[in-house]
Amino acid sequence: MKFLISLLITLNTAIVGAQSTVIVKDNTIDVGVFVPGVNENKYADVEGSPYLTDDFLPAKVNDMKKTQLVRFNPVDHDIEVKTTKGILRIDISKKYIISLVDGSEKTYETGNYLDENGILIRTYFEHVDGLINHKLYKRERKKFVPRKKVEGYADAKPATFIPLNDAFYISDFKSNKQTLLEIPRKKKKFYSFFGKSSKDMMKYIKKERLGIATEADLVKIFNYYFSTQK
Repeated sequence: MKFLISLLITLNTAIVGAQSTVIVKDNTIDVGVFVPGVNENKYADVEGSPYLTDDFLPAKVNDMKKTQLVRFNPVDHDIEVKTTKGILRIDISKKYIISLVDGSEKTYETGNYLDENGILIRTYFEHVDGLINHKLYKRERKKFVPRKKVEGYADAKPATFIPLNDAFYISDFKSNKQTLLEIPRKKKKFYSFFGKSSKDMMKYIKKERLGIATEADLVKIFNYYFSTQK
């Protein structure tokens, strides 16, 4: 019996070792754990792609010296890495800063937000430059639409991915929590987002002819708001 237990432990250890790769980051005791990607066959019969780009893009991950090849899956909140051992998935429960070196100068950071049901979601966000004293983020989104079965004379529709409007988030300036605040997309909720300053913000946005769904305009709006706060 002891021999059998020992054998099972040994086999389990070997399997776990084969299924994960640990990359130690420079100058820190923390580690980045990469686990096997699970999406290679998951969406085999689905039209379109769950990824922002199907190609893997060169990037710097945290303070690792070696350039990694990454791609982003907004449907499953995954970041995948292409390695000599295959396609692996970053464990985003840890903190990551990923800077693309493909000429786009985009930087992504892992973080948390609450969805419409109040459920805490861990994902990645693109950092939007220009905000003073706080951080503004964009989350590019896609939605998985399941296959629609035949009903009456209607044709069946295959499963597919559809792009959604980008969502914007800001570091929590109201309570200093780690969870990011989603910036409302509807005008009424957007203005109420600023509390007692809502009327002032409405006048400023109208005067400057700014939009509430544009990166550059959101930077101007929030920089103005923070400049008026004491």
